[in-house]
Amino acid sequence: MRKFSVFLTICVLSLTMPTRSDAQNQVSLRLGLSTISGLVGVEYQMGQVSLTGGWFGSNEGYVDYENEGVFGEMETKPILVAGVRYAFKPEGASPYVAAALVTNQTVDEDLEETGALGHCLDLAVGYKFPLGGSKFDMTAGAGYGVKVSGEGSGVPALDITLGYSF
Repeated sequence: MRKFSVFLTICVLSLTMPTRSDAQNQVSLRLGLSTISGLVGVEYQMGQVSLTGGWFGSNEGYVDYENEGVFGEMETKPILVAGVRYAFKPEGASPYVAAALVTNQTVDEDLEETGALGHCLDLAVGYKFPLGGSKFDMTAGAGYGVKVSGEGSGVPALDITLGYSF
């Protein structure tokens, strides 16, 4: 819970930081394979800072109801993504850094009886570039997901998406 509080604090601070951009706010719908914005997601860009959210499918595992090692029944839970992306340039092609909280992402498959669903904090770097002169853009990036709850180790992070801004 402490790590989640730190993550939320960083998100709030990044929203209140002044940007050097005169770019207008814009919303993008994103499709692709991404632990930053999900398989289907949305991105709200405010200058250099973007907030992302999306759906990444679902995962099946045991749920630790009490957070004390007492596992309930096997459940299927949605994998949801919420994150923040910082682009070094607000418009056009730009490298970026991103962080996202991915819920129910991993299951410790070595321990089938206690394969609890876990959450990860994914950190990634990549590049965002426009496609021609249109409202389409593409992101390509990679990183690592640090385990913040559940059992097991971290996972690789990937960000390959196609976006449409309006």
